[in-house]
Amino acid sequence: MVGDSYAADVAGGINASLLATVWGSLMHGHLSAVPAGQPSPTFTVESVLEVEACLEKIG
Repeated sequence: MVGDSYAADVAGGINASLLATVWGSLMHGHLSAVPAGQPSPTFTVESVLEVEACLEKIG
């Protein structure tokens, strides 16, 4: 799952037991943090250009 909304994309991907979640943390010009007490995404990227490297890591 790749997305920029923690609640909809990261939490949704984790709850659906997807292999990995990739979160675009640079939202609206600033870095967003994972909400306190919530599981972290598998990968956090600042640019969509970083997603290919994430996919290579999970094979």
